[in-house]
Amino acid sequence: MPAWMLLGSNGGIIETNGVPAATDQSAFRFHTLSANFGDNKLDQCIPLDAGKDLSISFQVRTNVSPVSNDLRLRLNPHFYADMATCEKDLQSDVTTHRLTTGPLHNADRDVRLGSVSGIAANQWKTITAATHGTTGALTQSAGDIPAGTQAMRFSLRGRDDSASASRYIWVDDIRVTQTGSSTNLIRNGNFDHIDVNHSAYLVGSSGWRLDRDGDTSLRAGAGALPFARSGSNAFYFHHLTGNFGSSSLDQCVPVTGTSDLRPSVTAMSHSPHDQLGIRLNVDFYTSSNCGSGINNGLQVREDFALNNLPGEWRHLVTSQVRTAASLSSIQSAKISVRARDRSNNANTGPDGFQRTLYVDSLNLDATLSCAAPAEVGMYEVKAFLNPTVVLNGSQKLISNVRNEFDTGSSVRKFMVHFLDTDNLDLFDTGWSIRTRKREDQSTYRLQYKKRYSVGAGTLSSTLQTAYNQGIDACHGNEVEVDWGYNNRTLSFQRNNDLTLSFSGLNLPNLADTQTIATNNAIPLLVNWSAPNWGLDQIDDARLYGNVYFERYTGDFDGLELNIEIWHILNTAGTGYEYLVEASFKTANALTAAKKRADLFALLDNKGWLLTDSALKTETIMERY
Repeated sequence: MPAWMLLGSNGGIIETNGVPAATDQSAFRFHTLSANFGDNKLDQCIPLDAGKDLSISFQVRTNVSPVSNDLRLRLNPHFYADMATCEKDLQSDVTTHRLTTGPLHNADRDVRLGSVSGIAANQWKTITAATHGTTGALTQSAGDIPAGTQAMRFSLRGRDDSASASRYIWVDDIRVTQTGSSTNLIRNGNFDHIDVNHSAYLVGSSGWRLDRDGDTSLRAGAGALPFARSGSNAFYFHHLTGNFGSSSLDQCVPVTGTSDLRPSVTAMSHSPHDQLGIRLNVDFYTSSNCGSGINNGLQVREDFALNNLPGEWRHLVTSQVRTAASLSSIQSAKISVRARDRSNNANTGPDGFQRTLYVDSLNLDATLSCAAPAEVGMYEVKAFLNPTVVLNGSQKLISNVRNEFDTGSSVRKFMVHFLDTDNLDLFDTGWSIRTRKREDQSTYRLQYKKRYSVGAGTLSSTLQTAYNQGIDACHGNEVEVDWGYNNRTLSFQRNNDLTLSFSGLNLPNLADTQTIATNNAIPLLVNWSAPNWGLDQIDDARLYGNVYFERYTGDFDGLELNIEIWHILNTAGTGYEYLVEASFKTANALTAAKKRADLFALLDNKGWLLTDSALKTETIMERY
């Protein structure tokens, strides 16, 4: 059943005829009610924000007259630290790993239909309160949600103490909302999603067709989703196997040869994994119906890993482009989006539970594929260390820190300066222009960077903000997330390594820096808010710096770890303060999240962690 798992032994039915639905076209009915709640359970895991109150409602209907208290429903929500753990418990029909703090972590919110005011046989009634068990409104304040919650297992159970085969309960319009939003967190709460199996089309007998390699037991779904990336609908794979060939969504489209083609898709999972994969495949044909004349030399095929953060959409664009000129003899193309899960230890299939993979916004046209938010390429985790604890009297790392991260005692030396106006017009709009020199290298690095604070929003929403300001999926800049103790910052940057006639740690003067910055200025900066805006800021700029720092390089759990000591002027300008920053980089969001937690735990345990939000660049711009 799309988006839901029906547990217990008695089954259920989605009805589209016979009984009018409360909303839209369909309603759910427990097939055969018994005197045991465990025989009829309708469950789903949903992402949850533990900092917001939640409210639950649904509509109920029965054919029993008069309506009696023998007819019962029970809401039994459980809370989890993440969606993957919730799904594992749900699919095993256990609650072993639920969170158990808070007064309502395992509350039975019972509704005895005979006690519901105004209910009548063969009429829909909205339920917003429990009549028995933990009574009262079906709400839960943020303070009553267990600490660390990121997911909730919604469980609705049915029961009839009279247990007659002709007595029914229907439910519809199941809703879970949180403070500040009317978005329903339940997927397929009105039971209108289509259940798709092998060879079925999503709509009628044309368009997208599902190929499950002949296995009709493997399912997928499609319908309105609260988190759809584009519009209100999305498609999702259930029951993934370890092979791309058994999970493929295909469509044959005409090719006119008038535009370049570059496939893209937007994909997401609430339980991502390094081995949760998606493949974009396009085969080209000289026939008009993808039936004959395949041109293998034009095939586009590229694989991607869904190792993004849970619930974050990724816009995946192939590196390969097929130009209009190369398609002159082509009349049709079969585009396929395929999925697999090889998360078990043998890399052959799922690791004990079924992940759901959502796809949306599939494009073949190169222009449309680029007309989307950018994709994050790197995560840099940053932690600030307490300089009074980790530095000795010579402002070098103490041996305990060096030994912990195997840095040795040698350092690389750097000098940097920034270019900006007296009024910080670049910095105040999120831009920075930085020149950096490493003592033992002959080249200089000129960097242009545009920053966005992720703040309380999501990374997807921040990428969308950047897209709205002109930074699309094919902009050509490096995309990085700086992930500190309290904050995340999204940045788009372009680095230029230049050979200049300076030695050691010497940096170019103001005039030379302005010339270099103008000659290498990226288009995004040049016309940021007005024609030539960026060049005007460079013309009016001065230097901020020079600032010296040293870098130790070591290891943290298999990742290269840099520890930098920055010598920054104090507020009075009479001496220096020292900012110590440890950082590592990875392109894998899941690795970044896990190792970040591990690093902060280690530093905190050692007494080295500085939890204040040190803002390095801002401090430099204020002091120089």
